[in-house]
Amino acid sequence: MGTFERGVERLRRCRVRRVGGRIVAEHRLVWEAHRGSIPEGMAIHHVNGDNRDNRIENLQLVTPAEHRHIHAGYELQDGVWHKRCRTCGQTKPLSEFYRYCYYPYDGAIPACKPCHRQACRDRQRALRDQRRSLCATGVKNDKAKGDRT
Repeated sequence: MGTFERGVERLRRCRVRRVGGRIVAEHRLVWEAHRGSIPEGMAIHHVNGDNRDNRIENLQLVTPAEHRHIHAGYELQDGVWHKRCRTCGQTKPLSEFYRYCYYPYDGAIPACKPCHRQACRDRQRALRDQRRSLCATGVKNDKAKGDRT
């Protein structure tokens, strides 16, 4: 890892402080000083994305699920989470995306349902055509071998 990469990685980490013999993230201390204790199971989100900017106006209390959605690039519109399809480029509600149901891929797949179905059809068609061409060439080779004997 080069010097530049280490520097960039350092910028991504949040600041920490030693409090009573334990290490605590600085943004948690700022939140508790201004707004009181952080409820069990809640997370603090840096609104502008800069983990080192710990001004109280840049901190937001969110659930872990909301925090994952925010960092995955989802947008909350009228109380419904939306995501951009990587194939067609449209922003659609999460209900329009198939979901991964196995660890570690917990979330929605990159393409919306119509685009995913079309990609599956295209893949199946390509495999079918490939098998047909292999069978056709295999039959010709068998005929050629049969003619020699």
